[in-house]
Amino acid sequence: MSRRGGRLRFRWAVSAVIIAVAGSLTIGWYVWSQRQLATRMSEYEQGLLRETALLFADRAKDRQLGRSALTEEDRAWLQKECTLNGLNVRLLEGGDERRELFASAAPSILRETREEPVPLIYDGELAGYLEVSYAQGHNQSLSWQRLQRSLHIRWTQLAVLLAIIVALGLWAGRRLAAGIERLGSSAEQLRLGEPPVAMPPSAIAELAQLSGAIDRLQLELDGQETIRVQLLQDLTHELRTPITSLLMELEAMMDGVYEATPERLAEIYEELERLTRLVRQMEQLFEAEGARYALQIDQHDMLQLMKTVHRNFGPIAAEKGVRLALALPLVPCAAEVDADRVIQIVSNLLSNAVKFTPAGAKVELSLDCGADFVDIGVADEGIGIAEAEQGRIFERFYRAERFKPARIEGMGVGLAIVKALVEAHDGAIAVDSRRGEGARFRVRLPVRYKAGAPAKPSS
Repeated sequence: MSRRGGRLRFRWAVSAVIIAVAGSLTIGWYVWSQRQLATRMSEYEQGLLRETALLFADRAKDRQLGRSALTEEDRAWLQKECTLNGLNVRLLEGGDERRELFASAAPSILRETREEPVPLIYDGELAGYLEVSYAQGHNQSLSWQRLQRSLHIRWTQLAVLLAIIVALGLWAGRRLAAGIERLGSSAEQLRLGEPPVAMPPSAIAELAQLSGAIDRLQLELDGQETIRVQLLQDLTHELRTPITSLLMELEAMMDGVYEATPERLAEIYEELERLTRLVRQMEQLFEAEGARYALQIDQHDMLQLMKTVHRNFGPIAAEKGVRLALALPLVPCAAEVDADRVIQIVSNLLSNAVKFTPAGAKVELSLDCGADFVDIGVADEGIGIAEAEQGRIFERFYRAERFKPARIEGMGVGLAIVKALVEAHDGAIAVDSRRGEGARFRVRLPVRYKAGAPAKPSS
């Protein structure tokens, strides 16, 4: 019940936020437009009042008002004109004191005059002043009446618009909240290790993008879980058999079945060394898969790095009778890499190449430099890799046919380490090989390291 109430409160909160934002924008626009309209109408009314005052003054001059004392007929005419036109009029004498000669209303109800007094001049002499203003409570002009009607219409339109906004806000808020709740439920199921409910397609681009990200995350987690299970199975298989064999041999020696001769102890020691190498390579693999978070990126001379690896592997290749060649460009070549990791990548590839190349054949280490990428190549003249196996040789513990003869040592971890380190540099690795024709590995690394922008495999 509380979860249901929480979902309802969340939906209402989202709807309220949408309504508040839309309503605030609408009201703000309306207030601004009304102020602009009122300012323009005020300017228009001021100009209209000025014209009215001038016209009234002309008509007053026609009756010679202000040249002499006002008669009752003059006062009646003034009062009639004020009533018909909705005006307040004051007639002042032309002296410094500006004594009032006529007022259409009592001073207490006269509106403040919004226009300067109009002088009444006869034959070049100032006879008086005429003050004109609109009467209080009177609709000053036809334009002002139209403005009032326009305001009422606009208020009605605003009310209708706000009602539509409220309805749309409620609909959009509930729809948005429902989509977010479904995504939250899927994420919670993902956290608990349960398969999330399939999300229906959403018309909201952001929700569709988030839903797609959750689906991709689920696929990635499923893949990682498969790899983890496979890793545990392979590791258990790799360790269980030799450990069981060692235990049986040691028990036989302890029971006196076998004599603890130096030869048997040496065999046990070699097997323990193999298990130690396996554990060490597993540590390297885990370290390589987490290398993205621990790379020491700096700009390095790639020519010098290749020369260093070539020099280190020279004695190893010579001992086996393999010719180790180095092909470098004649121009400077630098890239933003982790030097130790690059040396580890090339060393693993050279180690495999020398291992599977017969005496008298050649292994070549090459480097090509481009504007955006550097390509490191390791080619051998060994037994090659079957095309059907080339897609799996980078998997953990996978050993291709060329690995399986007993005379060839290997645990199927080296190329997995290489692939993890290359991808940590946002690079790519590819292999081209045919059975009996050797193999060529090509590593492509970006010149400028930028996490999240993987390179395309080189052909």
